[in-house]
Amino acid sequence: MFKMLAQTILLILVSGSFPAAMAEMSGVYLQSSPQQLQVLHLVESKSGSLSGQLETYHLKISGHLSSATLHLTGNVSDRQIILKTSSDLSTLFTTISLAGKLSGRTLHLTWQDGAGRFQKSSLSNRNKKLQELTDLSEAIKIRNEETRRLEQFQKTQDELKLLLNSVEPVSSQMSALRSSYITTREAARKQQAELALTVNKLGHMSDEAYALEDELFELTDELRSVADTVHTVRSDLNWRLSSAQQDIDRLLRYCHENAQHPSQRLSDLCDLGSEGNDFLQEFREVMRPEFKSWDSLQAGN
Repeated sequence: MFKMLAQTILLILVSGSFPAAMAEMSGVYLQSSPQQLQVLHLVESKSGSLSGQLETYHLKISGHLSSATLHLTGNVSDRQIILKTSSDLSTLFTTISLAGKLSGRTLHLTWQDGAGRFQKSSLSNRNKKLQELTDLSEAIKIRNEETRRLEQFQKTQDELKLLLNSVEPVSSQMSALRSSYITTREAARKQQAELALTVNKLGHMSDEAYALEDELFELTDELRSVADTVHTVRSDLNWRLSSAQQDIDRLLRYCHENAQHPSQRLSDLCDLGSEGNDFLQEFREVMRPEFKSWDSLQAGN
């Protein structure tokens, strides 16, 4: 008897002798666009009741792929279906009703303020389309990040231009400061020698010696002021160079980390970083003699 029952079931499966409406609604239905995928999973029971869920994936301009799932219950009669969502946090504890009809392999659904056409498909096709949307999401994120980095590096490029334009003014300023320092230092040395000669001649401090000492103090203050100015110029340049170098290093590190996602924009960013590195190296080579001369001058005090 068991063998005969099994054979009967096999014959029914092969010949499709189930009632036409039996489980006809069961399946995976898809509705998609370049930025969105909706997946309707339906299971039809023998009595004509329906259960399932609606998955919605939405790709935002930022590249973020949001997702939401609504659980559904309902019933079907002669390809006419009525569905409603469960009342929970995802629907703010309200119920959404949907109604529609299956025409061929297309399920037409309507709901408040909306409508959709879902094509009967398969779980593998759902997975394929979701993967395509996920890949697009990653591509958009990468493109957005490249755009952000390019805009950010444009500020660094502006700073590099300012550094380039500062070469001649800084060189002229350093030349003037060195000249002022040499002149003031020689004057201070002469003043110090004259003060020592006056004190030795009289054997004590006189009004003339005090006047000479006051002038020596003023010259010493001038030397200190020149040294402070050079320190300020050097510190400012070092800070600007360090800041630009950090921006370039971040950009080149990003290029290295994303080498597995080659693109023309990434290539352009890497070229900009390399060019920025070369510029900073050349700038340091140009400015180094200016400060080396100053260091040698101070070492000769």
